[in-house]
Amino acid sequence: MKNTSKNLSDHRLTDHQVNVLAKGLKFIETPVTNENKIRQQLLHDFKQFARRMRLRYIYHGNDKEPHPFHVRSNWIPPVQPSVALESYLEHVKFSISEREITKPKHNLSHNEHKAVKELQKTLPLTLNVLIKAAQQCTQQGGQNSRGPGSTQQQRPVPSS
Repeated sequence: MKNTSKNLSDHRLTDHQVNVLAKGLKFIETPVTNENKIRQQLLHDFKQFARRMRLRYIYHGNDKEPHPFHVRSNWIPPVQPSVALESYLEHVKFSISEREITKPKHNLSHNEHKAVKELQKTLPLTLNVLIKAAQQCTQQGGQNSRGPGSTQQQRPVPSS
């Protein structure tokens, strides 16, 4: 990153900050996971799934076009007399509850994670840190850049 970036500010970047910035603009840090929130979301998703399955069971064969002014309802259908449907839903719920939740592996070292936190604190305050993306530097092919004071003029590309 040091060869393809230029810090035009007075703010000095540490090696860890430079390493984090070298990962690029599309890099996303692994999010912090909370097991309770994941289980709550799974339970909510299962309830929505069970509702849709029971509604399909109730309205099976009713292929009418919905009324143009149809308003979606949040009605939760009761347990159905279909043994197959209800046993399937119980099996799915049981398998979800037994499933182990594995935390994803961190994609940043501890020092890089600290560097991200430092950058989040300092960059919005200084706003004069300019880092030239590596893609722009490599597109110029290592030739003289056309910055202020450059005498090169841009020429139109001839059409074939």
